[in-house]
Amino acid sequence: MGIKGSILDRRLQYSADVYRINLTNFQFDGENFSYLPATYNGKGARSQGVEVELRGSLTRNTTATFGYGYTDSKVTQTFQLSDYPAYATIPSLGGNGQTAVLFNGPIVAGAKLPGVPQNTISFSLDHSLPISVMASVPGSLTLHVDGAYRSSTTANISTTTPFNWTIPASFSGDARATLAPGGSMTYDIFVNNFTDCVCYSGGQNTQAYPNFGRDRYVARPRTYGLSLRYNF
Repeated sequence: MGIKGSILDRRLQYSADVYRINLTNFQFDGENFSYLPATYNGKGARSQGVEVELRGSLTRNTTATFGYGYTDSKVTQTFQLSDYPAYATIPSLGGNGQTAVLFNGPIVAGAKLPGVPQNTISFSLDHSLPISVMASVPGSLTLHVDGAYRSSTTANISTTTPFNWTIPASFSGDARATLAPGGSMTYDIFVNNFTDCVCYSGGQNTQAYPNFGRDRYVARPRTYGLSLRYNF
């Protein structure tokens, strides 16, 4: 349920909403007793929150946007999953055919869904300057900067497993200058991830202590570049 509109003679545009999503037999990533990754089904979960976005004209040549999101994602029904431990079906290796409980016990109602930050913030700022590179054709120089913040979150649905770790809060930003001198060519100079943020988004294998198999997914590091565009 939401609302959107504009005020101040459309110089400020806004949108806001609240939402609730009920999930049945939701899926999540985990590991079996052989430490192999697998996808499991839980029972009930819920994701609910608030989103707000503002876009405004600060001056005739400057526009800005701001967005905020609050998300509360959690398990709503306690559940327990079982599986065969390693060699459980091989009597010669001591297996007795019995299953055991995964994840060191049940996943209780109220447990956070992994990889979902509670708070996110985004913004952007654009400023355009008229220029005259070619006397007969008007041109422009546009300066752009944007950024995104994510709060910390757990990486595993079970906080007691050695596969769990805290994905730290992160902030990354991009900047770009676009020269449109008129005509068909446009020139861009950019810096992506100017904060050089590692920006972890997840990982796999045991995380409780450093080892050769601990993987973590990271963002592309700070990147500079130049791009040319031609409009036909």
